[in-house]
This record gives sequence, C-alpha cells and structure tokens, in this order.
Amino acid sequence: MQEIIVKTKIILELLPIALYITVSNSFAQGSLSPSSAPSPLMKTLDQIESRTPISSLPYTITESGSYYVTTNLYGVAGENGITLDANYLNIDLNGFTLDGLGNASSNGVCSTEEYGRYVHIYNGTVCNWGEAGIKASRYSLIENIRSIANGIGIETSHNCLIKDCIVIDSTYEGIYARFQNSITRCTARHNKGHGIRGGQGSTINNCVSRHNSGIGIYGYSQSIITDCVARENDGYGIYAGKGGTVSDCVSSYNTNGIYGGTSESVGGNSGTLITDCSA
Repeated sequence: MQEIIVKTKIILELLPIALYITVSNSFAQGSLSPSSAPSPLMKTLDQIESRTPISSLPYTITESGSYYVTTNLYGVAGENGITLDANYLNIDLNGFTLDGLGNASSNGVCSTEEYGRYVHIYNGTVCNWGEAGIKASRYSLIENIRSIANGIGIETSHNCLIKDCIVIDSTYEGIYARFQNSITRCTARHNKGHGIRGGQGSTINNCVSRHNSGIGIYGYSQSIITDCVARENDGYGIYAGKGGTVSDCVSSYNTNGIYGGTSESVGGNSGTLITDCSA
C-alpha cells in the first residue's frame, strides 16, 4: 500500500513537467518572422475604376470614361480649358483650380454642340474664364464647384442638376440653367447680372443670392422656388414667371421684393402661387 502511494506521488509531481513540454512543443512550429510583406487589403481607386489624368490645358476628351485633374492648370488665349467631345463622362477636378488667366480665354469646361451629355463635373474651382466657367450639355450633374470671376459662372442646357456650388463675381449671370433644371444648395454673390436664373419648369431649392446687380433668384414660367433667401440685390429679390410657385422664401433689402406673374407684391397673379414668404 505504501508503495502505491509513493508511485502516485511521483506521477503527480511529474505531470506538470510533462504538460509543460507538450504545450511548449505545440507552439514551437516554425519561424515567427513573416516570409514577405502583407498584401494590401483594399484596392486603389484606379483598380476599381480606371481614370485618365489631365495634366495640361487645353485638353479635349473624345472617349467616354473617368478623368481627373492632377494639379492647378492654366488656360491658353482663345481656347477652352477642357472640351467635352464625348458623352458619359466623370470629371474630377480633384480639389484643384482651372484658371483662364483673363478674358482672352473661352470656357473652363465646355461641352460641344453634339456631345458632353450625361457628364458629372465636381470638386474644384474654375476662375477667370472669359465665357463660362462651366458650360454643360443636357443631363449633366455639376457638384461642389467654386466659380470665381468668369463671364457666366455655371451655364447648363436642359435637365441638369446643379448642387452645392458657389458662384462669385461673374461678369454676367451667376448660374444660368435652361429648361427643367434643378438647382439646390447653391450660393450666388456679387455677380453683375442675375444671381441664379432657372429656365421654364426648373426647381430652385435652398439657395442664397446676395449683392447681385440683377434679380437675385429668377425662375421662368412653371418654375418652383422654395426655401431660398435673396438679400441686397439690385433687382427683384425673387422673380417667378407664370404658373410658378414660390414658398417659404425670404426677400429682404432688395430694390424690389417678390414678383409673381404680373404682380409686384407677395400674392401674385397669372397663376403664380406665392405662400409663406416674407419681403
């Protein structure tokens, strides 16, 4: 009996050592140093979508696709900065400036008569172009653009969306958008013509127009103008054509207040509806 107790004691004393050796061997399986650098877990933007750099002006785009500006670029007299001679384009100004250097230049970004449709232009500044900072064709999106001291700040054809843009010191119009455009969250200041002008059937929403030499916010017939502010403009604060709607707007310190149809006061006639506004 005593012999059994002694053997059991020896086994219990040796058991922790055996376990230690077993666990140590299980972890000692090869080098801890990695064989090579870890591969990146995310793809680059160019791997997701191939993009073409624009590194000098003038530049003409003739193929659909995505393009990006690589640095601040400067215009040439009598030439457009970037000419859009294709449809379905994505143009990232990449936070840089297209500078026309004065009135001898033409347009900063310009669609040709037949092309430049379905275009997204965004994220940068256009300044000092003699004609338009941006001149876009139908079905285009102009977003997060600063237009400074151009002939016309931003000019668009039919069925375009202009949003989150600032237009300052234009020689003529700040924003000139033709038929059935949508203009939202934009600011127009110190332009020598109208601040924001939307053609027939356009929607102008959440915009601010101040210190312009013409009408602050000008909507042609059947336009809808909502939640806008017009202050200290030399013409009417807000002008709405026949069949239009003006609602929840403020017009203050302009030469005239809010114009609806053939009326020069809040209320209007000729089918123009003006509600919840102050002038």
